[in-house]
Amino acid sequence: MKINLNYSQPELSIVIPFYGDFTDSLVLVDQLKNHTIYFPCQIIVSDDASPTSFPETEGITLIRRERNGGFGSNVNTGVAAATGEWVLILNSDLTLPQNFLGDMLSAAKEEAQLAGQGIMLSPHITGHNGESQWVGRAFPKTRHYAWEWFTPAARLRPTRFWHAMVGHDLACTTGKRAEPDWLMGACMMLRREDFNAVGGMDERFFMNSEEIDLQRRLAAHGIKRIFRGDIVVEHLGGGSSGVSS
Repeated sequence: MKINLNYSQPELSIVIPFYGDFTDSLVLVDQLKNHTIYFPCQIIVSDDASPTSFPETEGITLIRRERNGGFGSNVNTGVAAATGEWVLILNSDLTLPQNFLGDMLSAAKEEAQLAGQGIMLSPHITGHNGESQWVGRAFPKTRHYAWEWFTPAARLRPTRFWHAMVGHDLACTTGKRAEPDWLMGACMMLRREDFNAVGGMDERFFMNSEEIDLQRRLAAHGIKRIFRGDIVVEHLGGGSSGVSS
């Protein structure tokens, strides 16, 4: 494992879990480096023993894991190298709006002050076609999966009714604020001490559901999960899978 540290004590550490093709990740790093001209922070790329190694890049902390452990393990490795008070976990295939880092940190501080306790924050996330990816969701129940797998209901997918039936929080839309059960894992911000207090991500989950499990434990510790639809990020999807080919 190789670590190149380039920041001493930033307020914010950004963790990008990486596996596979580094094209999207390099684009994201370039976006972040443009943001950090006026907003210094630590950028960490955690390479989950990818067959194609992430290249050495000026201005980032690069970690090369010795074995492929999946998304949760990779996030934990990245957060372990973080030195900032706040940690922002980003999928590699995101397109960031202007002033994204400043807006996220300001929103997180505002929400933490209002809550008087720890919080996890996520912006609204859309596909590049503008469609909502339903960031806020209810903790899964059997009926959510049953409805999603119920083939005759597939024709209802474009409707708000279908989204409600599969557990999507309909309050989580552009411009709105909400407190859902859990937030999609593509863009999550929380204090590093809160992440560590609940033991980080459970590494028994190789891929999928690790962010739900994490947020159940955060909820048990009184840490709110907050959606801020006044910040909007575009997400391609599938860029941080961490799954061996």
